[in-house]
Amino acid sequence: MRKTILYYFLLFGSNVAFSQPLDRSNWFERNIKIRQSMETAEFREVPAQFQITLPKSDSSSWLVNVGVSMNLSSKSTRWISSLIAEYHKNTLTAVEQHNMQAAYGFSGLIKRGAKKSWFLNGNAGYTYDEISRSHSLMGNFLFTFMGDRGPINTYKFASDTGSRFYISPFLGFQIQETMQAFDEASQGLLLRPLFTLSAYFDIIRKKTLTPDPLLRIAVDYTGRTDLVNSTNIDEGYTQLLQSGVEWFLVDKPIRVSLGGSFNYGSDPLRGLAKQQYWLLSLNLYK
Repeated sequence: MRKTILYYFLLFGSNVAFSQPLDRSNWFERNIKIRQSMETAEFREVPAQFQITLPKSDSSSWLVNVGVSMNLSSKSTRWISSLIAEYHKNTLTAVEQHNMQAAYGFSGLIKRGAKKSWFLNGNAGYTYDEISRSHSLMGNFLFTFMGDRGPINTYKFASDTGSRFYISPFLGFQIQETMQAFDEASQGLLLRPLFTLSAYFDIIRKKTLTPDPLLRIAVDYTGRTDLVNSTNIDEGYTQLLQSGVEWFLVDKPIRVSLGGSFNYGSDPLRGLAKQQYWLLSLNLYK
């Protein structure tokens, strides 16, 4: 008889980019964020995910997709910098994933306009992939903008405030220098232009100044290609689609939701091979 225990933890942080709590006594709330990936964490609500399967007479299986960032002290009102750690392990799918990252993260305002403001987001650091036994230096440099009335990186509310819509687009590039790997063919430099597009539609539970969602429909897509590739492996165009529905049970002090998602594609930097799977989850936000 198999016994399965599911643990799921999703993002911690605010719904509005760059918002900072006024209560300086709560260091954790002000400085710690948890997402699935961190280079665009100030704008995108891509959840961290956990699942553990513990059969009675067989080996355990894991799904862990989590990134944690700690803000560094700064006097700047235009720039956020952080230390980042990510861990990705998935033994539930056809091709296993086991990847770790440590990096410096950054997010800042680079130009403020009359109707929109432009931002640079990204990270730079080190990644290790256990499956390919590869060590790499990596960096993400992504640009986006914020509209003054939404829905671009700011919630756009319906006239009756019963629902809201949010779009988060990014355009930029990713660089990876694999210095050592079990398969020497994968060693070399990769420069990947990429774009991401995330969209969230929420049905609001309460019409207040800080409304909490009752139901969310979310879609997140990333596309990238290997413009520069000095390895002996042709990546070509790679993509990752994540879409799902969440039903929020509790909003404060911790947001809790039940959700289901469809996942298709790959993420070369995080060691996710191309595959397709469904995931049912209990999600936690802070």
